[in-house]
Amino acid sequence: MKGEWHTCEPEDAPRPAWLRGISAAALMAKQFAPFNYVITGLIGEGANLFGGKPKIGKSWMAFQFAIAKASGLPLFGTIPVAIGDVLYLALEDNERKLKSRMLKMGVQAPDRLTLATEWPDLEHGCIEEMAAWADAVAHPSLIIVDVLKMIRGPSRNSESLYDGDYRALAGLAAFARSRSLAVLVVHHVRKMEAEDPLESLSGTNGLTGAADTVLGHRNRTLPAICPRPRRRRVRKGCPLQTGQWDMGIARQRRRGRPHRRAPSNPRCFASTS
Repeated sequence: MKGEWHTCEPEDAPRPAWLRGISAAALMAKQFAPFNYVITGLIGEGANLFGGKPKIGKSWMAFQFAIAKASGLPLFGTIPVAIGDVLYLALEDNERKLKSRMLKMGVQAPDRLTLATEWPDLEHGCIEEMAAWADAVAHPSLIIVDVLKMIRGPSRNSESLYDGDYRALAGLAAFARSRSLAVLVVHHVRKMEAEDPLESLSGTNGLTGAADTVLGHRNRTLPAICPRPRRRRVRKGCPLQTGQWDMGIARQRRRGRPHRRAPSNPRCFASTS
């Protein structure tokens, strides 16, 4: 009609944000695959932050995770593990040290474990290189980053500490969830003790906020704050003797000795959002 104006939106115009959402009823009608545990009760799909004091044996345990997953052998001799491809970024080590570590552990080197001692940081293609590896292997399951500091890259101007910490894990978490695999990121804890174990991790709450699961490695226990938390007791000091951690409680039971219960409020942790 003369005098009227009509606005014509292009066909490829984006839909309003609220129309891209989903109703509660439609959500409840959807079917999802079960939560994917890479290692039952400990490491699930998404970003897993693994904290512990320096020189306590975090790298030994992370390497043990990698060996178990890539070979399909039980972790700590008791936890069943389905075989899958693993990428281990040993960014504070060299090939000589990695070979020495496997020799001390007395394990057969699995073909499905890829080791790298150099890797670009998050500002220079870290996630893109991880995606290339995932596309090249048969069943990408686990990526271990040892340690977080080596891939963080430089801080951005005017970025708060919280934002920098959150950004350091958010991209890894989104990538891992999109591929239904787990990224385990090794990190340090503060020197000062904290009442809340999640506050023990070095950095701000941005790290724990972006992580899907937080694992702690202190006082001989390895519990996980995850959808189905399970406290795992491992023997402190084993890496110095055999290169492997094991289930201390399980060994005591096999020997017929009474075992001490873990404290009700242990100084160790693990969590999921």
